Amino acid sequence: MGPIAGIVISDFYLVRKKKLDIRAMYDPNGRYRYNRGWNWRAWLTFFTAVGPILPGFAQSINPLLNISDGAKYLYTFSWMWGIVLCTILYYVICTYISPPTESFVDVPVFPPRTEEEEQAFINRGTVGETPSETGSLEKTEQTGIKVDEKV
Repeated sequence: MGPIAGIVISDFYLVRKKKLDIRAMYDPNGRYRYNRGWNWRAWLTFFTAVGPILPGFAQSINPLLNISDGAKYLYTFSWMWGIVLCTILYYVICTYISPPTESFVDVPVFPPRTEEEEQAFINRGTVGETPSETGSLEKTEQTGIKVDEKV
């Protein structure tokens, strides 16, 4: 799990700087398609981090296996090893070696909001609440009946 977390953290925060096209993420032919659906940069990073901890993992399953002390010790902190190595390695690959420029966006693109969500955002309230003229909030419950509550 550490290597996967490191790749996701590095991709979102360091490489893309929190700028994603959310709609394109669900488009099978969108900008995040990569090479037939495979992000080779992520796979290379993942296997580079997981490879050295595999002997320790195998020994944890079968204690009769004889492995070096270094492999045992590396496996004891494999989560930290994976997250740190993958965060750094993925950043280096995507920044200096082969940037995924086809999937970069200048401005984040969010999915469209419903009218109710947009109105709540404008009024800085929560979804489902709209101010009325009497100074109270009208809440529409699932039954469709409007209930007045004094604020």
